[in-house]
Amino acid sequence: MKQSALPSPVKKSHPVRTAGLILVLLITLLGFMRLSAEAPAEAANAPIPVYHITTAEFASKVLQSPIPVVVQFDADWCPYCRKVQPLLSQFAADRQGKVAVYKVNIDHEKGLGQLFAIQSLPTMLLIKGGMEAGRLEGVPNKLRFYAWAAQ
Repeated sequence: MKQSALPSPVKKSHPVRTAGLILVLLITLLGFMRLSAEAPAEAANAPIPVYHITTAEFASKVLQSPIPVVVQFDADWCPYCRKVQPLLSQFAADRQGKVAVYKVNIDHEKGLGQLFAIQSLPTMLLIKGGMEAGRLEGVPNKLRFYAWAAQ
């Protein structure tokens, strides 16, 4: 009997090409799974900007505020102050209407820095009824900051 000289209907592919294709498919699938897992995340409390206030605004916006106020003392050159910014923005969104949040640039408002004896940056003050109710220095984690602000 003679063997047929017909080619096989199944073409064999190169093993490296097949492994690469499988890897691409897995990465794509994992990416879609990750996106679908993140989709239900709540965006109700999107971070809001925290604005700098001046010495002239300080009395009306902070000392006379009917709600507690968190004031961050910062400076443009301070890298740690920039690290706290996302936390402050998220806190302002989460506590909107219950706690006011402002920043004071000590390079522009030196008198306020001296009045509150700011020694290091960033420093956050909790002001209730026009009085300092708490002070937090450095870069806190979210849990520590929220607990401090709740005092």
